[in-house]
Amino acid sequence: MNTTKLLKLEETILSLPLEEQKELFHWMSQKLAQSHSAQTEVSPAKILKKIAQLPQENQDVGFSGRDHDHLLYSQNEGE
Repeated sequence: MNTTKLLKLEETILSLPLEEQKELFHWMSQKLAQSHSAQTEVSPAKILKKIAQLPQENQDVGFSGRDHDHLLYSQNEGE
């Protein structure tokens, strides 16, 4: 949108009574929020697809889940 059109739009909006300006800005903010929400919303199917694409846990690395738990949760160094 060029500057001339923006200035004309601003002039038109400012010529409205204050209550109509408030209604217009409220309506515009709702539309912008809806538009942004629709663009950023991720469906559950897309989330599940991304999860399915994650690599499987490699069981052959020499460090088991039990080793992991032992390191994280053992309270005594001698365990």
